[in-house]
Amino acid sequence: PGIGPRQATRCIFYLLKSSPEEFKDFLESLNAVREKSQTCKECFRVFEADGSSYDVCDICRNPKRERDTIMIVENDQDLIAIERLKTFNGVYVVFGKIRSGTDLNENIVSRILETAKKEKRKEIILATNPTLEGNSLAYRIKEGVDDPEIKITRLARGLPTGSEIEYADEDTLSEAIRGRS
Repeated sequence: PGIGPRQATRCIFYLLKSSPEEFKDFLESLNAVREKSQTCKECFRVFEADGSSYDVCDICRNPKRERDTIMIVENDQDLIAIERLKTFNGVYVVFGKIRSGTDLNENIVSRILETAKKEKRKEIILATNPTLEGNSLAYRIKEGVDDPEIKITRLARGLPTGSEIEYADEDTLSEAIRGRS
């Protein structure tokens, strides 16, 4: 995912032309990454297992994180991008691939809603992509939270900084007008 056919072809030919030792090292490195990775039981983020008995990631273990604010993201890359900003200090749920009507998705939605009630969340930030699936997930979570004390928000969308209005597509411009502050 994320690598186009031309780039994938270059990678394959590079590996095919590498020495047997280089190829073996590459495979061992890949295996090591897989063996040292695990999924956090709280947020479903993939993290490096450091040999300790922790089954939750460093973000979920961090007592300085604001546990009353939770951000729902679709994948680990989204979490990494948000963490890189160093502006969000809450916790996450990495939802994973959104598949309409699957039990896994429904289990995660149920768990999010159950946890929100039980742990007295103040805010759930829906950081899903503005796709049909992302919007559907955001809607399901928003409709499922029946506690008026829990604030439900979405990431703002609209015109990127440095862009010009005349070049914005209709959806982006419409979203910028609707989401104005």
